[in-house]
Amino acid sequence: MSQVRDYSRSVLECESERRRLLLLMVLDRMFRLVYRVKRMDLSDLVSACSMEYDLILPLQGTDLYIVKGRERKPCFVYVSDLSTFVYCRRKFYLSYSIHKVLDRIRHGKIRQLLRRYRTLLEDGACIMDRESLRRVLAGQYIHRSIRNGISFTMLEQEGIRVEVEIIDLDMGLIGHIDILEQTSRDTANIYEVKTGLYRQIPLHYKVQVLAYKYLTEKDLGLRVEHTYIAYPSKEGKYIHEVRQEEERIDVVQLLREARRTLLENEIPRPPEDLRKCEKCGFRKVCLYID
Repeated sequence: MSQVRDYSRSVLECESERRRLLLLMVLDRMFRLVYRVKRMDLSDLVSACSMEYDLILPLQGTDLYIVKGRERKPCFVYVSDLSTFVYCRRKFYLSYSIHKVLDRIRHGKIRQLLRRYRTLLEDGACIMDRESLRRVLAGQYIHRSIRNGISFTMLEQEGIRVEVEIIDLDMGLIGHIDILEQTSRDTANIYEVKTGLYRQIPLHYKVQVLAYKYLTEKDLGLRVEHTYIAYPSKEGKYIHEVRQEEERIDVVQLLREARRTLLENEIPRPPEDLRKCEKCGFRKVCLYID
């Protein structure tokens, strides 16, 4: 009997390893798109990603855009925004509540333009500059390519799903897992895909993947064995495992702090490390707010 159990375990382990190798092969091929996609014209990226957005509206006379996704749910905090909260609380606040501070923008032209679109901003639209929009759309394009690659290799039939929506109704937290690999009836692995190059994984990305772990266990009832961040290199890909016992991140406490920030009347201060502002899509608005 023990020999039968050992044989069954061996078969399952072989199947799991084969599936994992196929998944890594898909990621390796798709990540090779990164350098080509990042050279695409912005107009081509807007056209390619039009299905994901209700609105991508340039503001005349600036390099700013008002952007609104198709599926944003009101009253929920998104996992990606919880990551932003850890990175910069001011950016997090503005992404949800910029309509509350329009009258405090010192730059007269930008203030007038944004007032014109106040209703859109109240409805969840955000602001980003041209370069930030390019990075967001490039990420969308690459994520879609990964989704198509997984479908093409039939991995969806082997327990691997992409863009899995998970919700905690009690806490008002919602997210979409890039790749969920169900390894058994009650266990799973999570892959969060990033398109940048990193010497060291930033803390806010670790928060993001651990928030997905929390949601998966709460909403889907699956015990998450491993959480990975996958990102490209010139040779193909890197896979970094995030271990919660090492990071000591309390997702629920962070969410409570984020919600308190949105309820406060005062806008958070800019980050102490102003290098964070250099590539922030809000900088041309944020730096003009009294």
